[in-house]
Amino acid sequence: MKFDKNGNVGFSKELPVPVLVMPELVLVKVHSAPINPSDCYNMAGSYGPQPEGIHAAGFEGSGVVCKVHEDAPENVKALLGKSVAICGHGTYAEYFALHFSMCIVLPENVDLEHGAMTVVNPLTALAMMDRAKELGATAVIINAAGSQLGKIAIRLALKDGITPICTVRQTKNVQPLKDEFEGLHYVFSTEDPENFDMLMKEACTAKKPLVCLDAVAGETTGKMVSYLADKGTCIIYGNLSGQPMSGIAVGDILSRYVKIEGFWLTNWLPEKIQKDPVAYFTFIEAEFKPLLSTTFACNVASRFGVHQIKDGYESYMANQSAGKVLFQPGLSAEASEGQTHHITGGL
Repeated sequence: MKFDKNGNVGFSKELPVPVLVMPELVLVKVHSAPINPSDCYNMAGSYGPQPEGIHAAGFEGSGVVCKVHEDAPENVKALLGKSVAICGHGTYAEYFALHFSMCIVLPENVDLEHGAMTVVNPLTALAMMDRAKELGATAVIINAAGSQLGKIAIRLALKDGITPICTVRQTKNVQPLKDEFEGLHYVFSTEDPENFDMLMKEACTAKKPLVCLDAVAGETTGKMVSYLADKGTCIIYGNLSGQPMSGIAVGDILSRYVKIEGFWLTNWLPEKIQKDPVAYFTFIEAEFKPLLSTTFACNVASRFGVHQIKDGYESYMANQSAGKVLFQPGLSAEASEGQTHHITGGL
């Protein structure tokens, strides 16, 4: 059984509370966990490798560290009782065990609800914008710009003096997005394809974007590649279209040297930590945490218990631009205490 793209299936099971089998693991009592597009794909079985057996869904969340291993080192013991953001596979549960390095201690001005949304979207946007700066971009195309991640990318671009060229699906969303961000001048709707193409070509000819952040894929990728300046890079980080990449002109790759690369936080994060742990934790403290209550802030649209997976999914899909939908174990009537806990997801 799987939780499909239409939200027809979901489950809530009671399992033993995770056991800490290594000194570096901590147990977190989950407070909130948001639903992201990546969670929808994962529950449908179409997003990366699936864990074996019964498992919870959810890639991020927040909670309080409630237990550490008896042989934990002092830096891990120091996490006990701390409010943390968490990242891993299985956060739609009452309890979640993870490596201590996947916890980010939340500043006092960030509550657990907003802390639940501080990993997947913010780290993805920050990492991709850092990549854009590495590539020398002074302008960047951001599609699905009305999404929570798209808005974070816009804030980061404007903060760094990079011109965002944004696309949205509906014309009615153009002006509200411009109104939300001072200095945002280029927002175009794909609802009118001919006008969209003309406006994009004009803006991209003027601003010469070297990077596109593509959350849509499908035939959109071919369009985005065509708008990029010579030697540009299209970074694929999602597949909202649900379709394979298409429409890519050979000439854009051969003669204009446009490249396509992927970004997946699940790979980037452990690689970043393993490559240089000191640099990673310095980055978290100096660059990441100061932005949590401002640049990375997201709206909460609604809240559901973990047993209400279908209702939460439908609420999210009805208006993804309205804000985040949170699953909160404390709202479930069957929330448990003791040796067992409830999980929600697919198998």
